Amino acid sequence: MYVGIISSSAAIHLTVKMISSEFFLVICSSLWIGAKLTIFFKRRFRWREHFLPHLGLDSANLILVVSAYFWLSEVWLFQMVTAVIAMVLAIRDMYSMRTDGWELCKSLGLGFCIIVFWNIERGSCIFPASSACLALTQFLRWPKRLKDSLSEIRIVCGPAYPLSLIATGLKWNEPFGFSFCVLIVAALCSSVAAIFFRPDNSEVLVLLHLPVPTTRTRKVCHAILMFSSLLCMTVQILFYQTFPWIICKLVFIALVILCAFLFLGATETVRIIGRAIFPGHRD
Repeated sequence: MYVGIISSSAAIHLTVKMISSEFFLVICSSLWIGAKLTIFFKRRFRWREHFLPHLGLDSANLILVVSAYFWLSEVWLFQMVTAVIAMVLAIRDMYSMRTDGWELCKSLGLGFCIIVFWNIERGSCIFPASSACLALTQFLRWPKRLKDSLSEIRIVCGPAYPLSLIATGLKWNEPFGFSFCVLIVAALCSSVAAIFFRPDNSEVLVLLHLPVPTTRTRKVCHAILMFSSLLCMTVQILFYQTFPWIICKLVFIALVILCAFLFLGATETVRIIGRAIFPGHRD
């Protein structure tokens, strides 16, 4: 009997240690990924300057994180060591942002988003809710005074919008079908717009030896892709997402529609899209 009690206590103790180490690993690796995404989305991002000097160490840490979470998840000591390494690297990257408070906020915000998305259950209404709120910060571009006042918030929340869509897709618990395809299109449109067609940076295109469009063309592509993502997300919420109360669903649909109209109301955006569709048209 005593042997059974001791064995049960040891099993409980081991389980608690494994859960604690896994949660600590999620926190540390999320902060590190948030810091890396912040560096990647810098306005003056340069691949050779920001990534290549630490590429070997960061690649090794990424392999450790993947191994600790997926392949060697039962080895709690390995998880703890990996978590500590990820935390040290995250602190190193955040230390380089100490002169820019908004970049530090973006790093912490992205890390927090990843932690939340990682631990939320599949099918939770938090995913579409967060996507709608993040879209609100990104698509409120009219009137101009509102656009200018939200510029720093857009910088902080920008990468979190496609991140929320990707997390929704990864945690989708329904059978694959039209609803999942709509979600994937929304995530792809926002990701492609954020990575390849940033108006303020063409470093990824240069790195991949792809043709670099003009700034105006990148603005057009960015605007159309982001608006397409917003429309797909609206369809997803309207037809396929469940909420605790019907009023919540109506509120989030109204928010997304508001984003769409205010985004189209932004004079600069309308002119850019109009010139792309009708090249010969003059204002």
